Amino acid sequence: MDMYRQTIREGIAEIDWKELEYFYARGQVIYISMDLDLEETAYQLVQNNTKFVEASMQSGLIGKVTEELAKTWFENQERLLSVVVQPWVLVQRLK
Repeated sequence: MDMYRQTIREGIAEIDWKELEYFYARGQVIYISMDLDLEETAYQLVQNNTKFVEASMQSGLIGKVTEELAKTWFENQERLLSVVVQPWVLVQRLK
């Protein structure tokens, strides 16, 4: 298995939104739609696959967490899947 994929897979974990607020305030939290595989998306970012990232952003599958979404997650004490792809923290709703 590719070293990057293994590192990504091992880094995926559930986390409370409250624990991500610091990174959100710094603009470092990226939302990944449930229509995408979190591990594969993180891998594509690590590989600098700009075609994948741009297409996903244009179709709304990847983007910065909006203020409205952050507020909802805070109010609902949301738990998310997350993985760090520096300088970003990628998050995805639990299925």
